[in-house]
Amino acid sequence: MLQQNVVLRFALAAAAVAALRTPLKAQDGMPVFGAISITAGETLRVNVVNTADPAVPPDPCGVQINYINADGVTIKTANFTVNNGQIGWGNINYSEATHSRATVNIDSPLRQVLRPVINYLAPPCRVATAEVYETVSGRSTQYVPPMFLPAVQTNANPPLAQ
Repeated sequence: MLQQNVVLRFALAAAAVAALRTPLKAQDGMPVFGAISITAGETLRVNVVNTADPAVPPDPCGVQINYINADGVTIKTANFTVNNGQIGWGNINYSEATHSRATVNIDSPLRQVLRPVINYLAPPCRVATAEVYETVSGRSTQYVPPMFLPAVQTNANPPLAQ
């Protein structure tokens, strides 16, 4: 029994080391957000982190965030630079989001459904999150982690034969 326990612990330790050495698939892809709703008095913020060591080159990363409404129309673009080891963000508030009225996909005039799309210029920053907060108080009401899609998508399931 003691020998099995030692072997199990060794196997778990080896698996943990292998997992740390294997790059995550998420690192190969871009962070992607789904639909995020905001209402009057709220702001949607997308945070981007440059995880590079501040003491080591390369240059800072340039980021572009497009905020797209339910009709697929870009209603605001935020461009900014994030220095090594720092955090940058782009905001859109409810008032800005209502300047472009949705014409097709609207569930309520009191809500704006947005999808932030992040475009990294170079070099890439791969850590991003989104949050919805009360504009006046700054209190966060939602935290939205991204999902990651592979950099190159392939069709793993071939079409059915006809």
